[in-house]
Formats: sequence, C-alpha cells, structure tokens
Amino acid sequence: MSSWIKLLNRECSLAFQVEVPLVNQSTLLKAIGIPINNFWCESITFGVYYKDFELKGLAEVIKNKIISDQSFAKNNIADCYKLGDVLLKSSDIANPNKLNNFTNPDLLTLVNRFREAYLNFLPYLVYPHAIERYFMEIISLELKDHLISIKKVVESDRIYEILTTPTIHEIDEQIDLLQVSIELKKHGLTQKIKKLIKEVKSKYDWQPFWTITAKSLTFDYFKNAVEALADSNDNLIDEIASINQGQEERKKNLLTVFKEIKAPKTLKAYVDLLQGYMYLRTYRKNIISKAHYLHIPLLFEVGKRMGIGSDITLISYEEMINFLKNEEIVSKKVIEERKEAWAVLSIDGQISIISSKKSVESIANKYGIEDIKQQTSQKQIKGQPACLGKATGRARIIKNIREFGKIKQGDVLITPMTTPDYVLVMKKVAAIVTDEGGVTCHAAIVSREFNIPCIVGTSNATKVFNDGDLVEVDANTGIAKIV
Repeated sequence: MSSWIKLLNRECSLAFQVEVPLVNQSTLLKAIGIPINNFWCESITFGVYYKDFELKGLAEVIKNKIISDQSFAKNNIADCYKLGDVLLKSSDIANPNKLNNFTNPDLLTLVNRFREAYLNFLPYLVYPHAIERYFMEIISLELKDHLISIKKVVESDRIYEILTTPTIHEIDEQIDLLQVSIELKKHGLTQKIKKLIKEVKSKYDWQPFWTITAKSLTFDYFKNAVEALADSNDNLIDEIASINQGQEERKKNLLTVFKEIKAPKTLKAYVDLLQGYMYLRTYRKNIISKAHYLHIPLLFEVGKRMGIGSDITLISYEEMINFLKNEEIVSKKVIEERKEAWAVLSIDGQISIISSKKSVESIANKYGIEDIKQQTSQKQIKGQPACLGKATGRARIIKNIREFGKIKQGDVLITPMTTPDYVLVMKKVAAIVTDEGGVTCHAAIVSREFNIPCIVGTSNATKVFNDGDLVEVDANTGIAKIV
C-alpha cells in the first residue's frame, strides 16, 4: 500500500476542503492531464495528506511538459495570476448589506459564480507541493549532469544554492510596516500616524481568512507591529534598502550563474518554474484568503436562510447549492457531529464527508493514515533542514503577531509558518521550527540570511511542543526534540 504523507496542519473550513479533491480529480486533469485521486483532511489536527506516488507523478508530468514545450512554465505561471484576478472579482459582493433583498436564485447565481472561479484557481494549491518537494531533486540531477559535461562539478553546491534560492518574495507588507514605523519613531502616535496604520490595516486585514471562521486583523494588531519595529535598535531606513537590494542581488546572481554555466534551455525552464512557484506559494495563499474574506457576507446570508447561522462553516458548497435550488436542509444531527469533528476523504476518486470524532478516527485507522490520537503524545518531530546547525532553547509557540512579546533572546521559535512581519523576532531566536513550508519558504530564506538553525515542513511542531519546553533543534538531521 502506497504511503500517505502529511503536507501541513492548517485550520480550514469543511467547504474549502471538499472542493480540493474535486479539483484534484477534474480541474487538475483538464489543466495538466493527470488527476490526484487520494486525499485526506480532518478537523481534529487539521492535517492534510496526499499519497506520495501521486505528488511524484504530478512532478513528473510537469517535467515532461517542460521538455516538450519550453513555454509551459511561463504560461502556467501567467495563468495563475489571471485566474487569481478572476477569483477576486468573482468573490467581491457589490452590495453585501443588501443581500437580504436577494432571492434564492440570485444568491445561487453568486455562489455558482464564486465556485466556478474557485475551482479553476485551486489547482495552484497542489502544484507547488509537487514542484518544491520533488522538482528540486530533478534540478539537482539535471545540474549535476550539466556541470560534469562542462567540468564545474566542484562548484555545484554554490551554483545549486543560487538556482534554488527565491529571487523574489512578498515584501510589500514588510516595507509598508517599516515605513509607518519610521514615521512613528519620528513623530510619535499622532492622528496622522493612526491614519497610516489604518491604511495598512485596510490593505492586509484579510490575511487570516485561509479559514472562513477567522476574524479580520485589528487596528491594534498593526499598531503593535509598527511599535515593535519603532522600538527596535535597527536602522529602519537601512532595513528597507537592504530588503530591496537583496531582491535585486538575487535576481542578478541567478542571471549571472545562468550565463556562467551556459545553462541549457531545459535546466533554465526547470529553474524558471521553480522560481515562479516559490513566489506563488505566498501569492496563491493570499488570493484564497482574500477571496474567502470577500465572500463571507454571501456565505452568512445563505447560513441565515438555512437556519444555521455561523454553522454555515460546516456546510459544503454543494450542500449550499442544493438548498438554494431545492431547499434541501442538512440535518441538525449531522451539523452537531461535524462540530465535534469532520474529515474529507478521497479514495481512488470516491469523495466522502466523515462526521463525528469517532468516525474520523475510525476511518483514519482503516486507511492507515497517521493515528490522530498519537500525534499530540510525540516528543520529537522531523522536517526538512533549511539552514544547518544545532541549538537548544525554550520553545515559544507563536501563531500570530500578538504573541511576539513571548519571545526572548535565545528561545526556539515554533510556528505554523513565518511571514515578513516575523523578521524582527527571528533575529532574536536560537533556532526556528515550522509546521509548513519547504526549503524555499520564507522561514528557510530568512534563516539562511541570519545563519539560524532552521527546520521546516514538520507538519505538526506547534501541536507537539508547548511553551517553555526545553527543545533541542538539530537542523543537520532535521530533528527537533524535547530534552
């Protein structure tokens, strides 16, 4: 039996996770010619699982498409941006306060419009997992063969690192926060500065909405972020210059290496695809979060009409559509069971929703998926080394910026994933461990810049460790454990 692999733990809604296997089977097949028929996600730990052989197969298909069509990578990435724009437009409700005046057929039109754009965009959630997890190995082998042919094998480590280090990543929020912090440092918390903070809030307050049960980021969230930056001893103007300069230097280094090794077209196409998708890791997450945020009023109007209110987060889009078409109601019993726990399972293309904690645990056991009961009793985790080294410190579980105050010099930062606003605290820590990401994620990039031992993609470090645990991080082996 082929093995299940956990990609991440991330809180999400049932509606979202039911769409993912539908997309993996139908939209992915149309878009790239191969389906993914096996999938598992459950709401107890929010673990997301795929079959290893299917992700490898997807990477192989992408590789073959690049070989047969040199423009594939460029066109595929361009399509992501186009479909992202369509999804945001399809999510935006012109008059959300007037939805109560809409008929059920009107709401059905809006739900169908959103869902069509949603299904077309969602394949870009799985592409990066296949590309990052397996494509780096493909690039490594292709590069090694080429360097042998041009007698440059001795420099393979240097060249490989430049080819697989992201040339660009999302810096807009980081720079916006730094610019407001500079003004705050000069003038204090004046009305003008408060207005600037509100403007930053309006640009980024949708970020938590990967799950539709989230709440918008508050004014205080951004106020705390800029105050922390302003209170630091860093030269914030130099910090902005360094961020922009680093971006330009990475682009220049990549072009220089391509020229230096006279990179073959196929190798360049592989690297271009990897570079494009490394940036899309953040982009596609932001598009999904913003789309969820924009269409929340529509969901809650449907929930009100179904008589279940906020429990609409436990209903699939198909179940919503069945109600708007035929007034079919999901029973209160099923909703109560889903409040306890739910899972979405796809086995060989057969998709089902599992309701109740007992049923979820039973199905996980039946199909050999990780034992949910055992996950929180672990004492160590394993992930991918992102920056080598070894360190020991007290664990600090950080899930958002409000918790940054817990971090002391020499602690071990344990977090689902890092984003640009984490950089300030990342400088303080002895080591970094993340649930999500690969060797090209934000935490991996920053840890290498600061030379901090880092392990990424553990899938459940934030579940295994607790604040104050004495944790040893061995980023040479990819193992972190309680000592």
